[in-house]
Amino acid sequence: MKDMKTLIGDTLGEMVKQKSFDQITVTELVEACHISRQTFYYHFQDLLDVVDFVVKKTLDEILARSGEADDLYTAIRTIVYHVQEIQPVLQKGLRSNRREQMESIISSTIRQALDVYFDDLPVPKDVPEGDISIIKDFYAYGIMGFLIDHRISTETEAVILAGRIYRLISLALMNY
Repeated sequence: MKDMKTLIGDTLGEMVKQKSFDQITVTELVEACHISRQTFYYHFQDLLDVVDFVVKKTLDEILARSGEADDLYTAIRTIVYHVQEIQPVLQKGLRSNRREQMESIISSTIRQALDVYFDDLPVPKDVPEGDISIIKDFYAYGIMGFLIDHRISTETEAVILAGRIYRLISLALMNY
């Protein structure tokens, strides 16, 4: 059996497929879950808290899959492909009043993946750590923006995009 937070989060995810986040109320969610408001508020402060839980949980699962990769390219490919699976939900979240929070969660997850694999890249010794941090942030936001705006529906498209992103990151470091 699912834990209560997962039940509430999964139910919200199903509801978002039908309408926007902004149209969903706690009352509707509680009724769909067949739980009391007290149970809801025991686990979450509000709907935004549920959205945060769902997005972080999903992106953490994607990050864990990318963490099993042997290199940055494979990690990027994994992120690109699996984010596309949840893109419809992300799109609705980004069109809601919660856009800023959604962007922050997505970009920080991509940044975590970059942090794990960046050491595998040929970074010149004279690149200051502050510049490396900016490069990671730049690509995390760039990858997020591209994934939000473009639909990638096949593994082949994910492979091509991941290759392009990897080459851009590598070129940025080599031409430093």
